[in-house]
Amino acid sequence: ARQALHARRINRGVSTMGRDEFIRHVTLHMPEVAARIDEDDFGMLHLEMGAMKLATREALLRFDFHTVRRHFALIAYLFAHADPALQDAIRISYLEGLFLDETASEYDRARAFLPELLEEALRHSERYFSLMR
Repeated sequence: ARQALHARRINRGVSTMGRDEFIRHVTLHMPEVAARIDEDDFGMLHLEMGAMKLATREALLRFDFHTVRRHFALIAYLFAHADPALQDAIRISYLEGLFLDETASEYDRARAFLPELLEEALRHSERYFSLMR
């Protein structure tokens, strides 16, 4: 299904984004997050995405839902146009890392702000992990 979605985007003329575009967007729109990417992690997409996840988690724990919504909006935009590697990093290192097995109320509240595309991807991951248990 993921390959079919990727093929439809290419056929419609929508370019796909990868790691370079992720870094470019984070640097341009969220320099405070870009500054968190450890120099040793540079070039490793899942670790770079982990820095984004940690920034979102910290905002969430401060109850800074304005920042959480900004992060979700950027991640949703990237996810909608992502190549398979970036989609995997967003799904695994961002969404699953941020939400799976979290039961605190602030996570429920933050989840309500997820754009539909990210909520759907997270539900898919949750179904997968519930089947694996």
